[in-house]
Amino acid sequence: MRDHFEDKSFQEVFTEKLSQCLAFVNKMKRSLIILGLLLVVWGANSLMNSVTREEGLQGYQPDQPIAFSHALHAGQLNIECQYCHLSARGPKQAHFPTANDCMNCHMAVQGDKEKKSRSEIGKIYASAGWNPNAGERGAYIPYPETMSSRDLYLMYRKYVIQDYTMTELEDEAIRREIHNDVMDIVAMFNTPIPWKRVNNVPDHVYFNHALHADVDHLECQSCHGPVQDMEVVYQWVPLSMKWCIDCHQNSEIDRVNPYYEETFQNLSGGVSGETMDLWKLGKNLFVSNCASCH
Repeated sequence: MRDHFEDKSFQEVFTEKLSQCLAFVNKMKRSLIILGLLLVVWGANSLMNSVTREEGLQGYQPDQPIAFSHALHAGQLNIECQYCHLSARGPKQAHFPTANDCMNCHMAVQGDKEKKSRSEIGKIYASAGWNPNAGERGAYIPYPETMSSRDLYLMYRKYVIQDYTMTELEDEAIRREIHNDVMDIVAMFNTPIPWKRVNNVPDHVYFNHALHADVDHLECQSCHGPVQDMEVVYQWVPLSMKWCIDCHQNSEIDRVNPYYEETFQNLSGGVSGETMDLWKLGKNLFVSNCASCH
């Protein structure tokens, strides 16, 4: 077989190979340009989503796994906020109520037939591993891991249908609704309630909940709004940097507060006396110092 390049000079072969290389480079260049454009579009889309995301914005109102009414509990029943939100005072970060917190009341309060609330309360029972049909008021399931899906379904269906009349149970649409409600209850069995955080600040912001609620004795409504009137809680304030700074600058420091008194005295190096300059120094340090929050 004759060599492909047998009748070609070195210059012709070199030129041919060079042309092939340049064609390959041009092809790759086009591919890289297309890839670059796709990355730019993806990055711009991600940036817009992060800027315009609903979470973290004033008015944010996510659907919660349980239809919990603050208007009923905090408003109509006048239950103190800290009864359910035990960590609102004390810890630096507030946490969600657990199913066990809910069970303090709902061991006895099993549902309202008029409001058909058993489909929601049943989720609390499932999360806590509670059998509402045992005995007069129910009981914890000794070995929840041994319960089959069918057993759970039958157990919680028996509880939920107490909200319905026999006539209602003959309706196919209502039976489907009950089936879906019971399936939602079973899905939450023996797992923490997956509450969705409503009020949140970015990860680069340090916020001490105890300092505001415990030390400054701020009312919950100062930041969270009239939760006692909210059927579904939403973010009442913008939680922006400007909003925080404005609040800090316009709030007076409690001079008889032992925490601030000790803190400002330490900042002054032990200087005695509660002089105006000392309190001004402490307030400016907390408000104007970037390191206070960042």
